[in-house]
Amino acid sequence: MILSTLNRMARWAEMFSLAVAGLATVYLLFVTAFNVATRALFDLSGTAVNLMIPAAIEQASYALLLLVFAALGAAARKNMIAVDLFVGRFPAVIRTGAARLWFLLIMVLAVVLAWSFGEEAIKLAGRGDVTQDLGLPLWIFYAAITVECLALAVICLAEGLTATEIGEGGAMT
Repeated sequence: MILSTLNRMARWAEMFSLAVAGLATVYLLFVTAFNVATRALFDLSGTAVNLMIPAAIEQASYALLLLVFAALGAAARKNMIAVDLFVGRFPAVIRTGAARLWFLLIMVLAVVLAWSFGEEAIKLAGRGDVTQDLGLPLWIFYAAITVECLALAVICLAEGLTATEIGEGGAMT
């Protein structure tokens, strides 16, 4: 019962992370492509036509930040690439144990990161810090990263406790 609930939570965390990563990717690509095209128009018009997105570099930077942390959770379940030059020669039980240990270590790292980012989000909200160009509350980005780190922790806990064997390509099944 507990493990099935944990697996369900991990699936939802994975889908959430995948959605955030997908949206961040689309937004990042849009901002970048649009600004490159409008920059060319700006140069061709002799600076008469300026359709560039304000603070595009800042927007792209924060989209990339969200993308990276969301992609960690999205890729953690059965999508990680494993290069096992050494461990691949061990018996299946040792390989499975090593993979479970790896997932549990990643879970610990994700919890530590979530704790750190969460504390920083609270401090930033209290001080009222904002982003440099757009003036967006900075704590929002730290809170989003905290949620993504917690999603990664849930996924890795589920994988670390329930994975039974190493499948093709090194992924846990």
